[in-house]
Amino acid sequence: MTLVEFFEKDAIENVCSSLTKAPERVILLGDKLRLMQKHAERYKTILESRGVTAEFICRTVNKNRMQTIIDALSSIVEAHDDCVFDLTGGEDLYLVATGIVFEKYKNRNIQMHRFNIRNGTIIDGDQDGQTIMENDAPVLSIEENVRIYGGDVIYDDQRKDATYRWDMNDEFKNDINAMWDICRRDARLWNTQIGVFEAAYKLSGCSDDLTVSVQTDCLKRAVEQSGGRFVAIRRIIDGLYREGLLETYLCNDDLFSITYKNIQVKHCLTVAGKVLEMKMFLAALDAEEKDGEKTYNDVMNGVFIDWDGDIGTDKYDCDTSNEIDVMMMHGMVPVFVSCKNGYINKDELYKLNTVAARFGGKYAKKVLVATSLDDSGASNHIRQRAGDMGIRLIEGSNCSGIYKDLTEMNDDDLNRVVRSLWSN
Repeated sequence: MTLVEFFEKDAIENVCSSLTKAPERVILLGDKLRLMQKHAERYKTILESRGVTAEFICRTVNKNRMQTIIDALSSIVEAHDDCVFDLTGGEDLYLVATGIVFEKYKNRNIQMHRFNIRNGTIIDGDQDGQTIMENDAPVLSIEENVRIYGGDVIYDDQRKDATYRWDMNDEFKNDINAMWDICRRDARLWNTQIGVFEAAYKLSGCSDDLTVSVQTDCLKRAVEQSGGRFVAIRRIIDGLYREGLLETYLCNDDLFSITYKNIQVKHCLTVAGKVLEMKMFLAALDAEEKDGEKTYNDVMNGVFIDWDGDIGTDKYDCDTSNEIDVMMMHGMVPVFVSCKNGYINKDELYKLNTVAARFGGKYAKKVLVATSLDDSGASNHIRQRAGDMGIRLIEGSNCSGIYKDLTEMNDDDLNRVVRSLWSN
């Protein structure tokens, strides 16, 4: 099969057909040769990782000259007897020219189709009852989606403080739910308390030891210098202790010492907003459709994305990078979720919008999950800006005429909302 693709800036449109049926060759047509060549290398790597070897050929053509386009397409059809034209992307003149060439070469069994990326269906462009989709529509992993757009997912064994590989066993899932139940009673107070744990962790040298011990006066000074409050909220601490998430806790005039259940719990309890992120991550992992199929074929959290795929070893390298709190894939549709358990800086909306546009284009779904917005002018500004930028804001849910704040929602309520994120 010779697949003809009209080059588009939304990279998934250039590769969705290749992922559906393995081609012998792919011809990319556009007016920017170097850019097409760069993209072709990415696509070739993705296909090879799936066991598909295809030749990629890049051809430039003036997008504003109809006859030039017709001549280019005609030469391709005359050179190959098995042409399939993907009409998913492309300038208007490209698509018109394809129709002309199709009519000109009726006897060559030219195939044409167009993908609906959002719902994973295909339109039979030549109306002969045949398409390249023989089975289900292709699905992408998060890593593949990021690579298609030129980046790479970086893990903490490649760079410090990058994507962490969680062991999502049943016991840890229960731990996440226990932490969320304690947090949800007052998310702002939770952040304040976890801010103290985080400061102690950093003062201790950020080791993987489960026990963290620091001088109390040094810790208090560090917390206050960072704009926080040095507190010991008994409800939160006692709750964590009761659930077995903390094994020891000591705070007196001389020493602050705390022992965590395990390293994964420690990771959750030393970053203020991590518990909300983990709860959303868990909800996305568990989300199912009515037929029992998983809503998302891939889910990750704390996704550290390097924009150019050139991985530096230091988090302070000058490479452009972003961290996405939760990311999901529904087929070929990426969902980017930012979770905020306290104050929200408006810059967070721009960061979310920018990274979603870069690694999902027009198909990306953007979601802000917030627990602590109030009726203030600042909070209403966040709501307005999110709406203006096409970012779905999740503060709660309305079901059967009953509204529940996010912190009041049970697992069924939350899962129902999470299931809808890819489609709304």
